[in-house]
Amino acid sequence: MKKKCVIVALIIACVYASGYVLVRDAHILIHAASFYGATNGVGNKLVASHKVRRGDFIGQIQPGNAFLAFVSDYIFIPLKFCEEVYWNVTVPISGPWPYDE
Repeated sequence: MKKKCVIVALIIACVYASGYVLVRDAHILIHAASFYGATNGVGNKLVASHKVRRGDFIGQIQPGNAFLAFVSDYIFIPLKFCEEVYWNVTVPISGPWPYDE
């Protein structure tokens, strides 16, 4: 019985993670980064924040995906948090802006 519960839990976790990958791949949820420090292109840009959020186009170009984006924003909160931690570790806040290179 325990073995079946573990297998079912693993299948559910795989389906959940796969759903997140599909939502990210379809750009329904996106990685948004912001910077500070450069004024009119002068000075060094530094990373201000990382956020996984709904894509800007959702609801405008693809109105059918607006509900999916709304639901995904809440269903995937744990994985969004994990991805934000990943981005904060790999590209730290107040670190150099790596996206212009």
